Amino acid sequence: MSLHPGDLLSPANLSRLRLTGTPDLDGAQPPPTRPQRPRVPGQFLKGPIPLDWLSAAARLPGKAPLAVALAIRFESGRRGDAESVKVTNPLVARLGVSRKSKYAALSALEGAGLIRVSRQPKKSAVVTILSNQQSHP
Repeated sequence: MSLHPGDLLSPANLSRLRLTGTPDLDGAQPPPTRPQRPRVPGQFLKGPIPLDWLSAAARLPGKAPLAVALAIRFESGRRGDAESVKVTNPLVARLGVSRKSKYAALSALEGAGLIRVSRQPKKSAVVTILSNQQSHP
């Protein structure tokens, strides 16, 4: 039996063209609209980081304030964009900053209005990142 253009939609042609053994799609979930992005390997800074905030940290004298500012933003991204993070010595040591330089850098960043620092004896400082509205140049 050959198909004629005029009777393609006839019941005989449709049953002949119907696929057998196809899965029942009733109740099946639709495919996701967007494919998931592949996970980025390694560690990275999570943005966005306000450029004004970063520029203010970069303008402070020495390399430690910028390195500590980056460490603070890195830890904030790891903690799900937390506003308050603990700044540990091993964290800043990864960026080449010593314990004593960390203290000076935290004071400089706090003086610039970029962070607020909560200090307790024998514990790592807890830093709160201040937004642009709270900081002053």
